[in-house]
Amino acid sequence: MIAEDNKTSVVQEALVQSGAPCVIHWIERTRSPMLPGGHPQWTWSDAFESGAANSNTSPAAERRLLDNDLAALIYTSGSTGEPKGVMTTHANMVSASQSVIQYLENTERDVVLNCLPLSFGYGLYQAIMAVMFGGTLVLERSFIFLDEILRRIGSERVTGFPIAPTIAAMMLNLRNLEKYDLSSIRYLTNAAAALPVEHIARLRKALPHVAIYPHVRADRMQTRLLSSAGRNRSAAGFGGHRHAQLRGLHR
Repeated sequence: MIAEDNKTSVVQEALVQSGAPCVIHWIERTRSPMLPGGHPQWTWSDAFESGAANSNTSPAAERRLLDNDLAALIYTSGSTGEPKGVMTTHANMVSASQSVIQYLENTERDVVLNCLPLSFGYGLYQAIMAVMFGGTLVLERSFIFLDEILRRIGSERVTGFPIAPTIAAMMLNLRNLEKYDLSSIRYLTNAAAALPVEHIARLRKALPHVAIYPHVRADRMQTRLLSSAGRNRSAAGFGGHRHAQLRGLHR
């Protein structure tokens, strides 16, 4: 189970419901001594090291999976009630990823900067999609250090920037957004909640060269585009699987 800075009670409930054998924390300080059943608690570095150490496992020992097998339990934010795990199959996740990849016209030349939590559905999909289209994924621990994130967009020549309404509001509240080199951005996508119309208009004015997708729902395989040319469209489709590059996790 992937956990961010969640309350211990929320993590405990998710562990009981999901039956997950261990917890992967974003950073060391989020480990909790209060989890039930003595569940192992790893950081991302622990998980990557463990994966590398076991990369030579015999394929014959691996369990064969079907497309309708459970792939993930993605917990909602709980904004409309108690958080609940959404059962997602491999077919669900592959189909949703392929749809968004085709819609965004992703290629191996794309560099995506993700500062959304990997425990958040659309944050997790950034990693999955990058592997599928073979691009580069730059991971940031959070969007709190917005100045550093905007600078990294320029230094990494980021082409795709997935955000949430809070990030859009922070960007628009900057007095000197124009000082950052955002010329490489090809598209900006938003998830979690719809962007206010005013924010969309201001983003289009500040970033006229960027295609803006105000509300992407990967779990529902649909999205809408508002570019500087004012186009609107929706689509679904399929993509391929390639080797992705991973960079980031600095703070």
